Amino acid sequence: MKKNHRIQLRLTAIEKTAIEMKAKKYETSITQVVISATLNKPIPIKWEPDEQAEKLKNELSIIGRNLWMLIKYKKKFQLSEQFKIQEIINELLQLVQKINQYYDRKSETQS
Repeated sequence: MKKNHRIQLRLTAIEKTAIEMKAKKYETSITQVVISATLNKPIPIKWEPDEQAEKLKNELSIIGRNLWMLIKYKKKFQLSEQFKIQEIINELLQLVQKINQYYDRKSETQS
């Protein structure tokens, strides 16, 4: 069925942001989020958010910030201790690649 009708909505900035975030979370359109909510239908999504992936993403973010602080303090205070920073970076990059490969394969099987 062809979609050729429009509805205009007035929203607060917070409401608009919440809808946009939900659409982004489920990799779908704002239109689909609004229609699904209004008609009590499930949101048509490309993939389900994975709690484990979100936890890993948060942990990697924390590790990255900590690593950046180590580099910053090493330079600032001219620390004599040798941090194996490049090794840590390489390990993190390998971990991210493995995670990406896992979820790439997972998304291919769901398609």
